[in-house]
Amino acid sequence: MVSVWMTHGDLATYILNNPDANRNPWCIQVATGVLYLHTNETVHGDLKACNILLSNDLVAKISDFDSSLASDNSMTFSATGELRNTLRWTAPELLNDSEDDEVNTIQKTKESDIYALAMTLLEIKTGRCPYAEYRDNNRVLRALLEKRLPKCPKEIYEFGDGRSLWDLLISCWNHNPTARPGAQSVLQLLKLEIEPPEDEGPTIFGSHLSLQQIFNILVNLGSVDLSSKIDPRQNFAMISEGRFGDVWKGKLLNGSDIAVKTWRANLIGQLDHKNLKSAFCEFFKWSRLKHPNIHSAMGLILFQQLEDHLGIVSHWMHGGDLGVFMRKNPVIDRHQKCIEVTSGLECAHRNGLVHGDVKAANVLVSADGIAKLTGFDSPRLLYGEDRNAFSLRWVAPEIFEVDEPRITKQTDIYALGMTMLEIFTGEVPFSDRRTDMAVMSAVLRGTPPTRPTNLPENGERSSKMWQLMLSCWDRDPVARPTATEVLDSVR
Repeated sequence: MVSVWMTHGDLATYILNNPDANRNPWCIQVATGVLYLHTNETVHGDLKACNILLSNDLVAKISDFDSSLASDNSMTFSATGELRNTLRWTAPELLNDSEDDEVNTIQKTKESDIYALAMTLLEIKTGRCPYAEYRDNNRVLRALLEKRLPKCPKEIYEFGDGRSLWDLLISCWNHNPTARPGAQSVLQLLKLEIEPPEDEGPTIFGSHLSLQQIFNILVNLGSVDLSSKIDPRQNFAMISEGRFGDVWKGKLLNGSDIAVKTWRANLIGQLDHKNLKSAFCEFFKWSRLKHPNIHSAMGLILFQQLEDHLGIVSHWMHGGDLGVFMRKNPVIDRHQKCIEVTSGLECAHRNGLVHGDVKAANVLVSADGIAKLTGFDSPRLLYGEDRNAFSLRWVAPEIFEVDEPRITKQTDIYALGMTMLEIFTGEVPFSDRRTDMAVMSAVLRGTPPTRPTNLPENGERSSKMWQLMLSCWDRDPVARPTATEVLDSVR
């Protein structure tokens, strides 16, 4: 087999010898190469930096195709041979623990390529092999079996806050292969994350995109275009009107009831590069969440009948939002509703997604009475992190104490505690304080809401629930429990 000689050798060696080189273009180039392979139904099977060569003009070229395979074939390797050399890039589903054969036959897939691609991107960014914290491959194997991911390196935070890039890598390392993003989504998200803003160089979007351009980007990221499934001439009924968009009720062509949440074009156009980039990444992560207590998006539509609005389509929830549902059904198991809301938030946090606006109004109830967390599209996509747009009665004190507030998992937990209070009382938090100034004063002083009468002090279960709420409202964000810990407590 004859190929063009690559003067600069492989990427791993080049990075080792040139540590100050700009590595971001190589990330894009490698992801582009993987997309090309997968588009042509080819699985590489051994992606890593030493199998990527650099041309004379320093363009990354995926190599070592003698180990690649058509996507419908299998591949074999022995535990003492190839596996030892590729373990740090190997997807966990390829670790066949059968002892029947000395050589295991393992199906390598596009999904296992995506796992290896993320490990290769980590390798490119750090200049070190994956799981660099472990020198011994046996410890790497144990980490894989125990579902432990590589540690987040400082190099990830060389641009932006690094959170979106790390979350992308984590999604590629999902132990469920079908939950990993495709090569197209990885490439688009990489471009969103590491290409410079418009005033610093070319990017896949500028600060003023048309709705059609935004729609196309989101579809390329993996969202489903439902335009052909909906009759745009139908009379949509407006259900609610908000500052940033409206909610409409309509039907699919098959007769299914749907909700369409629209975004106002003029407000989206005001988002800067940073917030628009974050918005796309957050929407991508939300659209991939599958959980019984999360109200997932079915897809997107774009048509002029809703005044040039871009709409998120989801199943219609016949129970309405949780506040309305509780008023119509006062005799319900409110403890169970706390479990359902917490379970949805725990899933989001486990998948690297911060909600940013947890409250009963952002919990919908299905026809069979199941609570589903919604509103993931609101916090960043519609207003960045403008403190004036937060729901005041659910906002953690640290939001008011810094010039540039950030929504975090800890601010979500604070809001979750307020939402659980809301579930038990049927009223908004601090319902005894009528003005925003009075609420903010209480929050900044560290004064918690009044304990509700339906959580009596002489009840063991109710006292445990109240103490859990108080822990969610701890002034120190680090001292608040995680969503997993809250879920363990309420179950």
